[in-house]
Amino acid sequence: MSQYISGNTELIKVAQAVASEKGISSESVIDAIEQAIKVAAKKKYGNDYLIEASVDRKTGSFKIYRKLLVVEKVEDANQEISVDQVKASGESYDSIILGDYVNHNLPPVDVGRLVAQVVKQVIVQKIRNAETDKNYEQFKSKINQIVTGVVKKVGPRGALLDISGVEAFLDKGDSIPNEVFKQNERVRALVKDIQKKETGLQIYLTRTSNEFLVKLFAQEVPEIFDGIIQIKSVSREPGARAKVGVHAVESSLDPVGACVGVRGSRVQVVISELKGEKIDIIEWSSDPAKFVVNALVPARVLKVII
Repeated sequence: MSQYISGNTELIKVAQAVASEKGISSESVIDAIEQAIKVAAKKKYGNDYLIEASVDRKTGSFKIYRKLLVVEKVEDANQEISVDQVKASGESYDSIILGDYVNHNLPPVDVGRLVAQVVKQVIVQKIRNAETDKNYEQFKSKINQIVTGVVKKVGPRGALLDISGVEAFLDKGDSIPNEVFKQNERVRALVKDIQKKETGLQIYLTRTSNEFLVKLFAQEVPEIFDGIIQIKSVSREPGARAKVGVHAVESSLDPVGACVGVRGSRVQVVISELKGEKIDIIEWSSDPAKFVVNALVPARVLKVII
């Protein structure tokens, strides 16, 4: 950045280039530049002034001004102006009433190295916030959906994954017991939660939830994806065993057979993804007693008391 902030069409071109590179709107970058100029002006004129800055979106020219509140009697000359002073300045009194703000233009800002660094920090933060908002909009619709990420880092608390350029965290407690991740390994997980924080966007993943198992079956069994077979109930001990209650909307369909697949081809893919978790697929029933009997197969049930 040059030692003087100077407005011209190059400013707009820079804003558009940065916006294109970061995948955000040029308006967000120009807002950042305005904020940066405002910070620089406050460095020069002091925080007692209500300073604002604006950049012309077409020409790139900018102006710095301070806002003064119109009052009857001035108590703070840095932030207030009297009606008489407004008249003396040549402003049209008819259009200004008590409580309004008038703008007084300030001279250009001389930006030294220290201020230039502050300006840079403001722009970087503004761009980071815009990226956070963009990624939040992109990922909020993916809650309870399966995503695929590449392992960037593995630590004692869990694994950090890269999902299309966005970082997400898979906590150790949300990982299948005893599974070990390696750097650059591709991992599938369910988006459990997404939060905006001061440090940026925090995306939390899970591989232990019942919903993750349900979504895996939906990916492998077209009948579940289409809704003609429904998963009604799931009980799971991650990494060890699970029972899945399925129901066919059409009575002619065999829901268990469809989920198992030819020679177990479909369920085997899910078992492999869950690190060998044993999965029992049973037919769901609205009759609790019958459902319990189905769930306990191959054990022979003598009596069920509800």
